[in-house]
Amino acid sequence: MIIGYRRDVDDVLRAAIALKREPSATLVCGKNTRDVKEKLKLYRGDAKVMVEALVPHVPTAVRLKLRERPPRVGSRCQPSLHTYITFSLRHRQCVPDELVRLIASYYPDIGQALARKDGLAKKYFFMHMEVLREIERLKAHTRPRPAGGLMYVEIRPDHDVVDLYLEWIAKRVNDRASVVKAHDDSYYLANANLLGHDLWIKKISDEEARRLIGDLPQDDFSTWETYYDSQLIESRRNKTFAKKMLPAKYSYISPEVRLERLKIEHGISKHNLDDFF
Repeated sequence: MIIGYRRDVDDVLRAAIALKREPSATLVCGKNTRDVKEKLKLYRGDAKVMVEALVPHVPTAVRLKLRERPPRVGSRCQPSLHTYITFSLRHRQCVPDELVRLIASYYPDIGQALARKDGLAKKYFFMHMEVLREIERLKAHTRPRPAGGLMYVEIRPDHDVVDLYLEWIAKRVNDRASVVKAHDDSYYLANANLLGHDLWIKKISDEEARRLIGDLPQDDFSTWETYYDSQLIESRRNKTFAKKMLPAKYSYISPEVRLERLKIEHGISKHNLDDFF
């Protein structure tokens, strides 16, 4: 039997239940229903089925376990199973079939996956933590700047968190629309409804992005950086703390973060207010 399922929490749970019933089944994962059906066409045989046909509903007992929070370990709050699965699926190295087999191995007591009793459970625990840390770093260290009456920011996340960042920036800057450039080739418009669009968040073309933001205010950005550097008090610099708060491994997430990391490593060049003129 070949079972197709979507890459989301509900279908991962359904697939785990189906796999428990049919251990020899082959799993096929896709981004959406259309993607799954296209992939199923590549397999021979008639025993091909979407997972919702086998498991129409996730049992209530399983759904309740999704939101349960395990006890604290020291000062750390433990994630819920819903968080664990959601952010594991967003990791760039996630193999959905592997995650399904992990959950199936603990079914019906799927909460035990959070106990990290085996190598696979530990692997996905650390993967979900990497995704959580990345989105938190994006929120903490990216600085949208004015551009053409809107706000503009560039991000380059490693994992599938662009939609989460867009939701956050739409709430963070709620009085105007923001253009977000992701991975050098994709543009998104947050708070698009403020410009007359029906959607709150919308993907836009390169041409529309250029029309909205105009010429990027590099001079304004340079002016701000010059002012920031001119206020440097060398005796107050704490390189050890700065490196801890902005590790080198996160310098890829945006140009601003990369610039900040360079200042931590190589120091801040001395400027004065004459550089403004």
